[in-house]
Amino acid sequence: MAGLTDAPFRKIVWEHECGLLYSEMISSGALVFRNEQTLKMLRSCVTEMPVVVQIYGADPIEMAKAARICQDAGVRMLDINMGCPIRKVYRHGAGSALLMNLTKYRELIRQVRNSITIPLSIKIRSVENNKNIYAEEVAKIAEEEGVNMIAIHPRTRAQMFRGKSDWSVIAKIKKAVKIPVIGNGDVSDSEEALRMLRETDCDMVMIGRACLGKPWLFSEILSGNCPGMVETYDLIIRHLQYMIEYYGEGKGIILFRKHLLWYVKGFPGATAVRQQLSTVNNSKEIIEMIFPYYHTVNCLTINP
Repeated sequence: MAGLTDAPFRKIVWEHECGLLYSEMISSGALVFRNEQTLKMLRSCVTEMPVVVQIYGADPIEMAKAARICQDAGVRMLDINMGCPIRKVYRHGAGSALLMNLTKYRELIRQVRNSITIPLSIKIRSVENNKNIYAEEVAKIAEEEGVNMIAIHPRTRAQMFRGKSDWSVIAKIKKAVKIPVIGNGDVSDSEEALRMLRETDCDMVMIGRACLGKPWLFSEILSGNCPGMVETYDLIIRHLQYMIEYYGEGKGIILFRKHLLWYVKGFPGATAVRQQLSTVNNSKEIIEMIFPYYHTVNCLTINP
C-alpha cells in the first residue's frame, strides 16, 4: 500500500470506522538523513488520529536510530515491515528478505526494541524453505525479542499478491505465540472477515487492497453501513479536498487520479472516461466527469 495510505486516505478510512491505521512504509535511511518529504510523512502520523508508523530497512543500527527518531517525534506505536515482497525493497535486504536470514532478523528486532519504549509490532509473510512453511519460528523469535503484536500476510514472497492466501498459517502463528496476531489477506467483505476470525482465532483483521475505491469497507464490515450514490460522491469530493490541502492543487490532483479510477470501477460507462480521468488537471474537470455517475443534486459540496 506504499504511495496509497497517505494522510488524506487515512483520514477518509478513519471516518469509516477503521480501528487502527498504518502509515505508508517509511525508509529508515530517509529518516536518519532527515529527508524533508519523509519528515512530513512522519509529522502527519503524529498530529492526526492514532497511526502505527511503519518503517523498513536492512541495517539494524540504522533501523534503531530511525525508530528512536519516530518515538522522539511523538509516534505512539511503531511497526517494522518485514513482509514487503517488491524487488526494490527485497534486493536491498529489507522487507521479506529479512525473513530469509533469521540471525539478522533477530538482531534487527532486538536493536529496534532496545531503542524505544513504545509498543512495537512487525508485519511478516509466510516463509518458505524447501516447501515447508516456518512462519511459526519467525513469530516466536519476534515474541522472544519483545515484539508486542504480529501481523501476518500468508502468501510467500514468490507468490507476491497472486493466488490465495493460506489462512492456516495465521492459525498456526496464533497458537504459537501469546501476543496479539493480526490476520491479513483476501478479506473484502464482512463474511470473509468473520470467517477469518473464526478459522484462525486471530485477534484482528487487516484490510489492504480491498479498500481501494471502497474506503467505507470498514463501516460495511463492522455495522453494515454502505454509502448510497450521494454519499459516495460526497466522499470522493472530500477525499479530493484532503489531497489538495495536504499536497497542494497540482500534486494533489495528480496523485488523486489513481483513486478516481478505483472509485468509478464497475460503474456503467466508466470505461469510456477512464482515460480522461487518468489525465485530469483540476477540480472542475473531476467534478464534471464524475458528477453524472453519482447523483443530480442542485448544489455541489465544493466550489470548483
